[in-house]
Amino acid sequence: MAKLDDIIRRKAEDYQSTQRRVDWTSRRTRWIREVDQLFTTITQWVQPHIENHVVTVQRNMMPLTEQYLGTYDIAWLRVLIAGETVTLLPKATLIVGACGRVDMKGPDGEVMFVLQDPRDVGKGTPPNIDWNRDRLVWQIPRRAGSRVEYIDLTQDTFALSLEQVFQKTV
Repeated sequence: MAKLDDIIRRKAEDYQSTQRRVDWTSRRTRWIREVDQLFTTITQWVQPHIENHVVTVQRNMMPLTEQYLGTYDIAWLRVLIAGETVTLLPKATLIVGACGRVDMKGPDGEVMFVLQDPRDVGKGTPPNIDWNRDRLVWQIPRRAGSRVEYIDLTQDTFALSLEQVFQKTV
């Protein structure tokens, strides 16, 4: 019984220590805002095609549950392009190697977008990140042999990503 008590006590201490070190409310708020800004930017990139009735964009809300953050509502995006659907789904802000992840899924593939601190690309979230002020950027991880390279998400790299999820149809 003493071993069980010890394990539970250590787990509780670790949890309390983590709660004190990280401002989880700021992190969750910033993550929700970054995802919302990403979807606004993507909508702006395809706006001319929306006006030509070739593309439809639908922003929806979904619950997401993460350790330390609890359950919260976050946006997800459905993009209809000439009858084909692409979804952009936030996966989590608590991931290894980045500050958050959104997956874009289409009929023939999937592309991952990660939110990065440009000072720490690919190394993980710095323990002292200021979730209220530090600059974060969206990037696309690409495997290059045994290592991963990160490419900034721009209108052009978004177009290439769309091409990937429509491999058979584009």
